[in-house]
Amino acid sequence: MLKSKLFGLLLFIIPLFTPGIFSTSHVGAIELVDVSTHFIDVPAGSFGTGTIKLAATLYQPRFFPSAPAAVYIHGWGGHRLTGEDNLAYYISAGGYTVLSYTARGFGEGESGGKVTLAGPDELNDLRAVIDWLLTDPDHVIGPRVTKIGVLGGSYGGGHSFQIASDPRVSAVIPLVGWTDLEQALFPNGAIKYRLGLAEFYSGLDQQVGQPPFFNYSQLEFDLFDAAADGRTTDKKTWDCLRARWIASRD
Repeated sequence: MLKSKLFGLLLFIIPLFTPGIFSTSHVGAIELVDVSTHFIDVPAGSFGTGTIKLAATLYQPRFFPSAPAAVYIHGWGGHRLTGEDNLAYYISAGGYTVLSYTARGFGEGESGGKVTLAGPDELNDLRAVIDWLLTDPDHVIGPRVTKIGVLGGSYGGGHSFQIASDPRVSAVIPLVGWTDLEQALFPNGAIKYRLGLAEFYSGLDQQVGQPPFFNYSQLEFDLFDAAADGRTTDKKTWDCLRARWIASRD
């Protein structure tokens, strides 16, 4: 108890006499967080056998022998948090191990695979990421992870809801996420044309993969075609969306 109080007092006093000591600049700074890049193997899933790699940034608090871990998942069309001036860095500086990864098909090709709109592939990816944190196959964490939480915004918020029933997950923080993807895209059967356009183009990357689908699965094209034609989707697409409904999973 005395040691923890002394450490807290030092954290308060030192910055008063050493300007810039907690700056994110590498020059003359005491780094509170170790930052490293990793590539996590996950099952290829719907588009082949073997594995693909997800790019990830790992933030570890330097002065904590063990720490709870948080998995951060970005929004639609986004990518992992990198560098030292972002949410993951400051969470880690507060005493958490944080892993931020790029979901399959996003990040201008830094993560392999195709986007399947939070389908089984993406959920299995998240399970594999949790396995990676617990088993530490790259020998970069050690016996440091005590608990695991998952947070994310929008697309990542949906993932957070989907993984909530996993017994290895202690807490989830879904930020502006969705629970019913069918209602999110077609509320009460309404056709949201502009949303369809925005969703499609904000994630499509024509520099990745091969035409006509590039980094997408056909599901995104079916949704886009329906929105562009001003109609609801066919039964197969509806079934795909309903399978992602959180209540149906737990």
